[in-house]
Amino acid sequence: MKERLTRKVCCALCGTSSLQTLFCSLPSEGPSDRDSRPPEWDHSVLPHLVQRCHHCGYTAPDITKGEERLFEIWKSGAPLLQQAPAKLPEEALAFLRWSALAEKAGKLVDAAWGVLWGAWICDDHNLEGQQRELRKRAFQLFLPLWERRVPFGPDRETERLLLIDLLRRCRRFAEARAASMIGLETIDKEPWRALFLFEAHLCENNDDGSHTFEEALEGPA
Repeated sequence: MKERLTRKVCCALCGTSSLQTLFCSLPSEGPSDRDSRPPEWDHSVLPHLVQRCHHCGYTAPDITKGEERLFEIWKSGAPLLQQAPAKLPEEALAFLRWSALAEKAGKLVDAAWGVLWGAWICDDHNLEGQQRELRKRAFQLFLPLWERRVPFGPDRETERLLLIDLLRRCRRFAEARAASMIGLETIDKEPWRALFLFEAHLCENNDDGSHTFEEALEGPA
């Protein structure tokens, strides 16, 4: 059971209090998605992982905290979202606002994850075109981090698999399969080989759907 509560918190930017939903604990039962989405981050949890001040609009995972650079960007009045897919749910827009703010402040890992979280919101709303556009943007943010060896996951192979899965979900099957084969050539340990083989199999079948790590370890049907 997800333990959550509604608590009045004070915005670090404007000092105004507002009610926000907080989670005391999150169960981790069930398999994670191939793009790292934990099983407990369902439609009842995910929208609350970013907060928005109802007075000034400041948006962040925790509006009681922040850095002066973030505040300066927010208070400048410069538009954060230059372009976004049409008909996005408000929850996805909140993640994109946070991502754009983080990117402008040079917090590129936060920016990349913020866009991917927005894609997960679109998944929950069955918005196929929008989730694909956001995953394309997430890939564009994650790839330079990978190339510069800036950590955004627990290890390099998990990061590589995330990039491959983003390509596949964007229907860039040839690129995703090629990257999977490179993964197979560079590592000979399990469970990595099973995961790379599963991604290659999905690409060969033009499968752009959501799959779990458990499915990958069981192997192709």
